[in-house]
Amino acid sequence: LKAFFAQRNRSNLFARSWEYRVRRYAGGFVDVAPVSKRYGLPAVNSLPLYSGVPGGFGEPKVGSSVLVSFVNGEPSRPFVACVEGPW
Repeated sequence: LKAFFAQRNRSNLFARSWEYRVRRYAGGFVDVAPVSKRYGLPAVNSLPLYSGVPGGFGEPKVGSSVLVSFVNGEPSRPFVACVEGPW
């Protein structure tokens, strides 16, 4: 039973968006690290940057705050959902 709840709680981590910081930007992809170490979220490299606006594009600077989400709550499918300056 403990294992069941541990796995369920772990999968719930990926059912929401998390604040990360940009470590590097290159060609529409970013390397990011979680702002808080509290939840054990991983740093992630080469995430696609989705602007949310068709044709929209920007280049976030190192240190920019971003929200990372996970497609269908899958830890293997992260993406940057939005960027909070500086651009």
